[in-house]
Amino acid sequence: MTDAIPIPLHRPQSFIPKFFGPAPALQGLLAAQPEQFFIVRVEDMYRHLRGPVPPVRSQAHSVLFITSGEANMRIGYDDYTARTHDLLLVPAGQIYSFRPDDVNTGYLCHLHPDMLQRAGTGEFDFLTGWGHPLIHLGPAAGFVEALLQRLLAVYTQAGLAAQPLLQAHLGTLLAEANHAYQPLADPAPSSATRLARAFKQLLSQRIRHTHQVAAYAELLHITPNHLNKAVKAATGKSPTRWIDEALVLEAKSLLFQTTLPVAEVAALVGIHDASYFSRLFKKLEGRPPSALRQPRPALD
Repeated sequence: MTDAIPIPLHRPQSFIPKFFGPAPALQGLLAAQPEQFFIVRVEDMYRHLRGPVPPVRSQAHSVLFITSGEANMRIGYDDYTARTHDLLLVPAGQIYSFRPDDVNTGYLCHLHPDMLQRAGTGEFDFLTGWGHPLIHLGPAAGFVEALLQRLLAVYTQAGLAAQPLLQAHLGTLLAEANHAYQPLADPAPSSATRLARAFKQLLSQRIRHTHQVAAYAELLHITPNHLNKAVKAATGKSPTRWIDEALVLEAKSLLFQTTLPVAEVAALVGIHDASYFSRLFKKLEGRPPSALRQPRPALD
């Protein structure tokens, strides 16, 4: 049955050859165990990017630290720009996309949640689908850059054979990120903000099967009117708009990562009327879903 098909998750072994040209540094990553962990200089990877990366998901977290220039990325439903001394984080399972025209240097860490669990780091709000993924490090930037240099040196020399040391450094990195992240959080979030966060969390978990505002309101033990007012006040968008955008984002990921017919993609995100799905998709994207399946020029 279509409902049993999981949303695809990219692994480095499929992601790197698909979106990046051949390069010794990248081939070296593939020869190791990149699904668990790798670290690379952004400039060593980014210059081999073949073209725009469409909406995709990864089974691991990504941590991007910018040392010069800027990086623009869409994470979930929002666009972010990371500048010098910023961290940008993509939680495992979150949909993201980016283009090839940024000019920047820095470090990219790819780490599987299992590795963090073994390190005993606990959970971080910025590694969830409802946290804020952009962190301005401020005075800690110099220490974080030195820490990433050390991580790269250890990984280059010993790979995952040095996993205990890598985990210790990663724990320190995330602790620094968490310390810088705390001032961004509302110390006393309003009831509307708390409801909006809970709604977005439920949305990320249930979007393939639950599309009605009333259903989410029931799960949160409030009225649909209360949910509408709270989410609109906290986010500037209605719950209906959030649901529609989440459906289209899920569909875009499937359209790019699978060869399923458009009607099956619609069914997989819980819409069994293909005509309605196409109208909704065009309303939000300005083009029909079939346009994403048109042949694209070959990339050199």
